Amino acid sequence: MAVTAPLLEGRHFPDWTVSPDFIPIGENKLYRFLVTGLLFTVEVGPGAPVAEMDPMVLREREWRIPVMDVRMIPFLSTFCEDVAAARAARKQNKG
Repeated sequence: MAVTAPLLEGRHFPDWTVSPDFIPIGENKLYRFLVTGLLFTVEVGPGAPVAEMDPMVLREREWRIPVMDVRMIPFLSTFCEDVAAARAARKQNKG
């Protein structure tokens, strides 16, 4: 499991939650979910773990939690764009 602290315009939002999803990575699935403002990523499956994830994986004696701008995390960047578009559409429909 890896954990990342995403920042939106330089701020961390501890009440930010996004529904879980997954993407296929080789033989595995990479599950992603955002709870309490932290992005949790879990790789599940029979294949070898993705090497790029290794530096971020939590270990018993070492908890690295990278801090990243949301624009550097495509999954969350797309989510933010979708939310902004939905808000703009609602605002336009209210006239």
